[in-house]
Amino acid sequence: PLTDEVEAFVAAAVGVADAVALDEEDVEEVPISDDCFMTFDLSRSQDLTAIAMWFRHPDGSRSVIHQCYIPKATFDNLPTIYKMKYGRGVEEGVLTVLDGEIIDPFVIESKIKEWNQQYRPKVIGFDRWSATMLTAKLAQDATMTLEPINQNGMVINPAAMDFERLLNEGK
Repeated sequence: PLTDEVEAFVAAAVGVADAVALDEEDVEEVPISDDCFMTFDLSRSQDLTAIAMWFRHPDGSRSVIHQCYIPKATFDNLPTIYKMKYGRGVEEGVLTVLDGEIIDPFVIESKIKEWNQQYRPKVIGFDRWSATMLTAKLAQDATMTLEPINQNGMVINPAAMDFERLLNEGK
């Protein structure tokens, strides 16, 4: 199920699984697998919106591409330490600062559609919070299979336990 893929993605995103995080420009250099999944998590103003692709390759390796978004008003008001960290994401091209005080849903919809067209993920997972309008639009595209993923303890706890196990094993 997609929940297992999300757990593996979480582990990869924090650097504890054998996955390679790629910049979008690097994707052309790595064979893209037909065995891929997309996930997104929306925010409105005070948090990051994130879209990610998770690829499983025939040799057992995995790779990840992701893009995050934050409103300029939020970015400008970040404490210095976070602004430096987020600034690094901007420099690396994995964080886009959008003009205004809220995330423009059209920008997110466009990126999801672009990656769907480019990579054809098997499933697109999403957190239901604030996603009703966007998922209704995306569901009109017959090439997209959408699956809600609840961000609660029942879903996140297994991933956190896996993360803790990997840390304890030194991986």
